[in-house]
Amino acid sequence: MAIYKELVRKISVPSDKKIKQKAYLKAGSLPVIDQGHSLIGGYTNDITKAIECDYPVIVFGDHTKCVKFITFPFAPGADGIKVLGPKQGVLPKYLYYGTQYLTFRIENKGYARHYQHIEKNLLKKSLQMHIFSQLVYYKHIIFISYMTKKALKCQAKFFLISITDLTKNYFLFSI
Repeated sequence: MAIYKELVRKISVPSDKKIKQKAYLKAGSLPVIDQGHSLIGGYTNDITKAIECDYPVIVFGDHTKCVKFITFPFAPGADGIKVLGPKQGVLPKYLYYGTQYLTFRIENKGYARHYQHIEKNLLKKSLQMHIFSQLVYYKHIIFISYMTKKALKCQAKFFLISITDLTKNYFLFSI
């Protein structure tokens, strides 16, 4: 077992890199990651606003409890995010899933800050490979189930069209 804050390194977010929401663009060269529920909050064309760090990182919305796994350069939104990187020996995806798990377990305190409640929780570092592989396995099963359901819907639609065409041809006759 390890305390969460011993598994992560906080990545500094200088205030001169932060972009206020009213300055977001609908399209641009650099995505802006904020604490909102969408993966990307907006864009900027100012590439000097990019956070300098090793990717992937986890962006945690301190007020919203949103957890994002980021693998690309980005600019930070104005307020309320923690940028976290895995320490040596910690799998990035394990840290991401662990952060989601801990976020789910803590009480929602409205617009209050939540990170302080996560960083003192425990995660089983020794089982990270096993837990991660199980999560990937179940995610794969869910994806296959989804695709199977989608394929069955397509087949049902095809059969319905075929039956409709067959019925029209069989019952329609000319006098």
